Amino acid sequence: MMAGFVHGVLNTDNMNVTGESFDYGPWRFAPTYAPDFTAAYFDHGGMYAFGRQPAAVHWNCVRLAEALLPVTSEAAVRPVLETFEARLAAASGEALGERLGVQSRGAEADAELLTAGLTFWNSTEIPYERLFFDWQGGEVSAARAQASPAASFYDHPTFAPIRALLGEREPADPARLEHPYFAGDPCTMLIDEMEATWTPIAEDDDWSPFDAKVQDIRRMGDALGLTPRPR
Repeated sequence: MMAGFVHGVLNTDNMNVTGESFDYGPWRFAPTYAPDFTAAYFDHGGMYAFGRQPAAVHWNCVRLAEALLPVTSEAAVRPVLETFEARLAAASGEALGERLGVQSRGAEADAELLTAGLTFWNSTEIPYERLFFDWQGGEVSAARAQASPAASFYDHPTFAPIRALLGEREPADPARLEHPYFAGDPCTMLIDEMEATWTPIAEDDDWSPFDAKVQDIRRMGDALGLTPRPR
């Protein structure tokens, strides 16, 4: 959810027992924080819309619990299932801080930041990845954020609580902002970009846009301190 990723068909077929999803057929990244945004062209009712993904995962967990009933009991699995909402909220608050590149100040502060973030997203149509990019590290990025193409969004009254909370946190990795990646624009994988990358391959066997996108992703990963998977 913090990545803005929309699976498309997040059913029991497409999750394993340890919680990872797979089979990314009709996937999308949400351009903005839009709970009703769907990925699958056939999902007319929005069953697997962006904002419904947590409920879909919980439903899948309940089905797994039912499958385990022959070797356990409802009394054993129900209390675990009932922790889902609290675990989701805690993980989301922690993940938001990580994506913003700031140090956690504890579960309560993480929850406060999450509430402020959701209010801001629901009140504006800022490009989803922009907040994380512009305010990476918190207040240390204020000048860079004010020079961003999205700077006007940060004048919205719902952003003030976020900035106040970020001002209370230290950057997770101050040296990160010295990376050239943060001098440009955030790397994204919106569907129009992916289609523009695919068209030259399909029509002319031209893989150069694809190779360029891979390099952009690797550059982002390097800036954020992510370890790339072995090729």
